[in-house]
Amino acid sequence: SIRANGGLLFIGTIFVVLATLILALLTLWNLRNEALARVALTTQNLAKSVEQTTQTMLDGIDYALQVSADEITHELASGRPNEAGITQFLGRQQERFPNLDLLRATNELGEAIYGIGIPKPPASLAQRDYFKQLRDDPTLGLVMAEPIIGKISQKWIWLAARRINKPDGSFAGLVYGSVFIDDLVKSYESLKLAPGSVVSLRDKDLGVIARTTFDGAPPIPIGDKKVSPAFKVALQLNPLEGVFDNGNESVDGTRRTYAYRKNAKYGFTVLVGIPMDAAMAEWNKQAGLVLSLLLVFVVGSVSFARSTKRAWQAQGKSLEMLTKTQHAMDQAGIGIHWVDAETGQLIYVNRHAAEMLGYSETQMLSLTVRDIDPNFKDQDFKQATASIRHGEPARFESINLTGDGRRIPVELHIYFVAAYKQTPAHFISFVLDISERKLIEAELLKARDQADAANTAKSSFLANMSHEIRTPMNAIIGLAHLMLNTSLSHKQHDYVTRIQGASQMLLGLINDILDFSKIEAGQMHIEATDFQLDDVLNKVTSMIL
Repeated sequence: SIRANGGLLFIGTIFVVLATLILALLTLWNLRNEALARVALTTQNLAKSVEQTTQTMLDGIDYALQVSADEITHELASGRPNEAGITQFLGRQQERFPNLDLLRATNELGEAIYGIGIPKPPASLAQRDYFKQLRDDPTLGLVMAEPIIGKISQKWIWLAARRINKPDGSFAGLVYGSVFIDDLVKSYESLKLAPGSVVSLRDKDLGVIARTTFDGAPPIPIGDKKVSPAFKVALQLNPLEGVFDNGNESVDGTRRTYAYRKNAKYGFTVLVGIPMDAAMAEWNKQAGLVLSLLLVFVVGSVSFARSTKRAWQAQGKSLEMLTKTQHAMDQAGIGIHWVDAETGQLIYVNRHAAEMLGYSETQMLSLTVRDIDPNFKDQDFKQATASIRHGEPARFESINLTGDGRRIPVELHIYFVAAYKQTPAHFISFVLDISERKLIEAELLKARDQADAANTAKSSFLANMSHEIRTPMNAIIGLAHLMLNTSLSHKQHDYVTRIQGASQMLLGLINDILDFSKIEAGQMHIEATDFQLDDVLNKVTSMIL
């Protein structure tokens, strides 16, 4: 019967261990899926942001080209175009758009005749594909050329061009402008992504235009059209946007989660990739914790097979620890705010941010920074955020007001995002509740003040007691001195001499205590005094003998 019960207990233990193992594996699987979903959403948002920023830049260039083409058409209609005036006009347009490296225009033969810095003899664009396209098709708008190396700058440039029409609608040439690809790469570097991440800009044929990595890896050549098989499959499913894992077949050998977006207006494609190592770092920590707890649980379950009481206690403790750990992981997070840079209005908050202040996410969107942070006033909001607008991230501490009127200390990390398309310029703020840290700091300050007060009280007590003791001690020394001047027997004289010596030594100790008080008050001065060694030795021996 005992053996049967032991067998049933063993089988029950094995069943519980397997069930817990399955639960732990399912938990890890769900956490992994959540981590992958978060990194997919992050890459999608980044790809959208880069695409919109790039489109905004191209919109500005296209506007400059349209205005320039209209101006040249107007000059041609006069019958006597003013070449110097057109060149000055193009120069002004180029100054207004800092992204433009150059802005020039050609005649119908492809010869560059308008613009600043035209070489002599002028270069001809007649054999360029984009020139032929614009010459042969009046309906084309902006045409983006493949990247080339500039003859003068010897740098890679990306060129955009538009057709110029004569007053009768016939071809009169084209106006074109270019940007340095290095400038695009630098703008992507400002995203400050995890090491191994990549931001890539490809043309309509998927040739590399600009590519930024964040780990110093060798760049992929500009114009390279190689793509991973996973990207090809994703494009077949959705040529406009999507998310994919490049697996072990990456172009540069790094496995990443990618998001891509094709710009409908200009035809370029943006890819943002985050390495799986960085994306799964938090999950790896969670998995290690869960597996550690699982190991503890298994060991406890084996012990349970030998001792019912110990085993049930170990199992209950392990399940409780696993539950608490799961709850802690579910509650982990940080508050995120998007704030309109002009008005201070909250335009987006995450769930954790709303819960931290006791609001719903909808309620939070009706508030401004000034509603939740009393340190930001109406009159100085723009002034307080001026340095952040110029690209300098900020980290500081402040106060947030909760929905029920409480004030909680917070630590903020704030970054500025420029306006693009219909999204206004805004700040991204990461908010961390530091109430516990402030409480600890207050306790430490209180303990320090109490220690200082105790030390001051001790010093004051020693000084006062020393002064009080000196008064009767001086009387003893004085009376002993008077007695020595009277008629005393040899033995009495010796006794009084010893009393006087001991009293003076005790007075010296009291003076030493007072010296300690002087040291603590910073009033101690070292002095040199003559003394008789025999007298000192006699006083010492008189205390002993």
